[in-house]
Amino acid sequence: YDWAYRLKEERPALPVVINGGLASIEAVQAQAAHVDGVMLGRAAYHDPYLLHQLEALHTGAPLQARGDLLRAMRPYIEARLGEGLALKHITRHLLGLFHG
Repeated sequence: YDWAYRLKEERPALPVVINGGLASIEAVQAQAAHVDGVMLGRAAYHDPYLLHQLEALHTGAPLQARGDLLRAMRPYIEARLGEGLALKHITRHLLGLFHG
């Protein structure tokens, strides 16, 4: 990420967002100190609870249990099922919620 850091230093008004290989809160925080933002791809997909942890850290909201987050999805899931979407298209994205 050195080139991204250098770019941000040379052009501070330019929004610089990095991506790739960030898979922990510590990694995100370390990068956020140098750039305007970070993107999470595989880490967010494989461990979506990481997104909740980062949101809680960023907003000060309390952490919720994984089960509570899953139950909160019920209205959304029921609405999508009512539209004819197959359940498997939703649940496959939730499997990582209990990663580890």
